[in-house]
Amino acid sequence: VLACTFGELNVDVLPTFDIEYIFLQIRSKSVGEVAKVKVKCPDDGETMVPVEIDLSKVNVQVEDDHTNQIQVSDNVKIIMKYPTLDSFGGGVNVSELKTKDVFDVMCDTIYEIYEGETVHKATDYTKDEMMKFLESMSGEAFKKMQEFFRTMPKLVHEIEVENPKTKVKSKVKLQGLQSFFQ
Repeated sequence: VLACTFGELNVDVLPTFDIEYIFLQIRSKSVGEVAKVKVKCPDDGETMVPVEIDLSKVNVQVEDDHTNQIQVSDNVKIIMKYPTLDSFGGGVNVSELKTKDVFDVMCDTIYEIYEGETVHKATDYTKDEMMKFLESMSGEAFKKMQEFFRTMPKLVHEIEVENPKTKVKSKVKLQGLQSFFQ
């Protein structure tokens, strides 16, 4: 991506979903706008069907309930930033990470902590201090942070497939860059 944008983009600070979208667009212009992938039919959960995807129609989508502000308590609010490729290796789903790795990603993606009128920049604190802050959060606040990751913007494209064995038509939602290169 860096080479194809002639160094104009700082890929180290762009959110993963932006990098994935740019990469997909570069791929569509260099190799072709149609990607051929195999998709599992949801009606039987086993039949693989070849489909062609018009990459020019794939977009980054944000869920309606997404927010980057997490209310930890009456007095404490966290402002999150989106993960970069360095945060978790680009495109890895947070639900697939080990607990320590999840905490590392969360530490890396906290931007500011509001405590009443006081604003604490995450960059002013050590990783250990941020870890202690995360470990002190309630289970409810931790779930809100997980919701930030679950609902954050991602590459999404919905297609219809027909199972050749059962003739059942189903909609399949492709999410994340890896879905377009199977």
